[in-house]
Amino acid sequence: MRTSQTGFLIYVIAILMVVGVGIGGGLWYFFYREGIDPFTVQRSGVRPARAREASTAGSRKKEDINDDGMVDQTDAGIIRQNIGCASGQTCWGGVIGKTLSGDNPIYAADLDMDGNGMIEERDVELITAQIGQL
Repeated sequence: MRTSQTGFLIYVIAILMVVGVGIGGGLWYFFYREGIDPFTVQRSGVRPARAREASTAGSRKKEDINDDGMVDQTDAGIIRQNIGCASGQTCWGGVIGKTLSGDNPIYAADLDMDGNGMIEERDVELITAQIGQL
């Protein structure tokens, strides 16, 4: 009787190990695909701006905030409305709107064009310098 209990216990442990590896691998793939390092993600839920860039690489310009196919005053206006938001504030990781198609959220962190952790007039200037570009 003792041998069958031991065999069953080994079987259960093996199944749990296989399931654990499968779940861990799935989580790793999710974080890797989104461009997130799971060991340095802050508890605030901030989504790195580079994740959005990676997911749309080659399909459009980063400066085309609303994804309408052109950098224009609308993009500059979206940034202007969020001036003052900075990394570490609750607004930073929040969704501030959707792209023109409505399919993708626009995060406040995506509006930081110069990557300094703050949305400021400099970011608006970087956009206005590229108005009219596809």
